[in-house]
Amino acid sequence: MEGTKEDVSYIRARDPSIRYFNRDLIKNARKNIGLLMSDTMCADDSVELECDKEYGFVEDNCTPVYLRIKGGQNNSNDYTIKENLLICRMPEQVSTSRAAKNKSVTHKKYCFTKIFGPDSKQIEIFDNVVKFRVLEFINGKNKSLFTYGASGAGKTFTIIGTAQEPGLVPRALEYLFRTLPKLPVIASVKPMPDGNVKRLNLSDRKSEMELRKNILQAQKGVAREQIIKTYSTMQARLSNDPVAVMETDDPISLGIWVSFAEIYNEEIYDLLQPTSSHGKQAPKLKIGMANGKVYIKDLTYINVSNGLEAYQVFIYGIQKIKYAETTKNNHSSRSHSIFCIKIAQALDNGDGVHVSSFSFCDLAGVERTKKTLNVGDRLKESNSINKSLMVLGRCIAALRHSQKCPNLNQMIPFRDSKLTQLFQKAFCGLEDLCMVVNINISKDMLEESHNVLNFSVMTREVTIPTNSETKCSDLKQRPELENTESLDEQIDKLEQLLKDTKRMYENSKEQRIQNCESEERDIITGYEDLFEANKNIYDCKSEALEKDYAMKYSMNKVDTYYNEK
Repeated sequence: MEGTKEDVSYIRARDPSIRYFNRDLIKNARKNIGLLMSDTMCADDSVELECDKEYGFVEDNCTPVYLRIKGGQNNSNDYTIKENLLICRMPEQVSTSRAAKNKSVTHKKYCFTKIFGPDSKQIEIFDNVVKFRVLEFINGKNKSLFTYGASGAGKTFTIIGTAQEPGLVPRALEYLFRTLPKLPVIASVKPMPDGNVKRLNLSDRKSEMELRKNILQAQKGVAREQIIKTYSTMQARLSNDPVAVMETDDPISLGIWVSFAEIYNEEIYDLLQPTSSHGKQAPKLKIGMANGKVYIKDLTYINVSNGLEAYQVFIYGIQKIKYAETTKNNHSSRSHSIFCIKIAQALDNGDGVHVSSFSFCDLAGVERTKKTLNVGDRLKESNSINKSLMVLGRCIAALRHSQKCPNLNQMIPFRDSKLTQLFQKAFCGLEDLCMVVNINISKDMLEESHNVLNFSVMTREVTIPTNSETKCSDLKQRPELENTESLDEQIDKLEQLLKDTKRMYENSKEQRIQNCESEERDIITGYEDLFEANKNIYDCKSEALEKDYAMKYSMNKVDTYYNEK
């Protein structure tokens, strides 16, 4: 469908809070949702701290990076929090301090958009990091949120949480559905990979409903009841949170669709793909491009009409993520997981359509082999995790260097990893990107924490382009990326040609086999006929010889008789 518009949503909110009685009215021309937490947004996006550039502090339009600190029983006293500033004492045993140019440095400062201490609650993180982004997501903006940190730092807890302390994704789902108007049982519009919207007919809607039913019914008995109970508990805890009230000026069709994928050993798998009853391995998915948008081919999208359905689908995918026990974490994620929510909007009386997405990416934890003591499969997984995170660091470093030295032809290796390839637009600043960095302040995690903090400083120094027309090519990425779409199209055509050639070969091979079998049958039939003919000739000759012998015998007897006479 044509007519896709950028950053335009056909729904808006009426803020119910009396605190905003004298606030500016929403402009009708934009038809966007007013930010419920505008004061929070300002506090997050414009940190006014005069910090020394030497320690990685940057301007206001930097990438939002939040820090969450996980406490424990063996906490280190090397960290001090001062507003949005983390001051770390540099122990001699930490390799980063030995590598410092200034050997006299005893402390290092790290500046963040906001710091959440060990006593911070999930609701505080959601209100400051996700809530206003959900509203902007409904407005039509694309959002991406990453959790980054060492293994055992609390990333997965931040994303998923528990029934008593729901994480960012469950809270975002509940807040989203409480904000939106009541949705139909099955949506009439579905987002497409190229950013357009497909209107579903009755047959399509039945198929989508059956797919969702299979996912929801996969959780049976006690497990299903426990999930519903957990969601009810979470819903009760979130019931007092204020939400925006939706208003629509035009009749529109809405659809909420969710997907769940994981990148395991640099291969992409669909976590919402029904498990095969024959024990077959899940198919590996490929990356494609349509209309300049990178997407995962054949990834399953499930339509959800309420928060409970969305939460059940989310838990279904969580249960299929690959986890394993290591010496540092007894429930360690062995893959990067990507949970994506998409809103498809289409005007009922026109061709106006829009698709916006919110991706939550839980990155696998950075691991050091000498501490995790991984071997076998765990070692292979660790190497793959560290490699993809290393590529992520190289891309961010290249972006930062490109912005500081725009005249240099800096290559950005997005295509060296599936993760960076999927989120290329977000890293280029064309989509809103934020990162929640998790560190564990226990004494045995000092070196890992310092490495994570150094990475966060580098990420925060990447500035967000203020011009919405900025393209990735302006950041001096690899020359061949400019023709990525045409190359992908050529690859698709060549793959299709290869399939057709194989099919033709198989068909011709089968035809040749059939021809050979037919010739064989004809030859066998000919031999059988010839054998039968030869047999008849032999029988005739045998009969003639017997008659001849009988006649000669009779003649001999007659001759003998007359001779005796």
